[in-house]
Amino acid sequence: MPSEDYERACAIHDRITGLYPKVLVAKVYRRKHTKGHRAVFPPGHPGWVDRDLTVLALITKASTTHTAIRVLTDARLANDANSLYRTILENVILLEWLLRESYRLDLYVLSDELLVTRIAEATARHYDDRPQFKQKAAERAKASSSLVKSVFGEKLHKWAKKLSPDLSGLEGDVSVADIFN
Repeated sequence: MPSEDYERACAIHDRITGLYPKVLVAKVYRRKHTKGHRAVFPPGHPGWVDRDLTVLALITKASTTHTAIRVLTDARLANDANSLYRTILENVILLEWLLRESYRLDLYVLSDELLVTRIAEATARHYDDRPQFKQKAAERAKASSSLVKSVFGEKLHKWAKKLSPDLSGLEGDVSVADIFN
């Protein structure tokens, strides 16, 4: 028999997922773009980022992961559900850390551009039989490459950076310990 805590968590989840159709009917939409933190973007760059979409994606990921955990626990597959607990915990820790300072969220949003660059490189290597596909990927990567290089340099695997003490720019990579401080 499920515990009261489990029943309460399921009721909260049901109320949250019950909001989805109401939001669609009410036509509540997110903002298109937000002016990014000045320390993230190089001088002269407009610095627009889509923070809302990124936050909504992380919240949706947490919600769908919770749904999967609920299905597994209802089926008495607790060991399988445990593997998803870490996913939801990491998501919550990341979201809380990102929302503490707007520049962090801006860097996370821009990290998608790192992925665009990697996809374009992989496409160029593996899709010789689809030239239009390769061209579209290359054009998309070219549009973001100067911004990516100015913000992240050549380190395509690191997006988390520290804000300089004078708030004028970025300095150094973030460690796991920094996330909890």
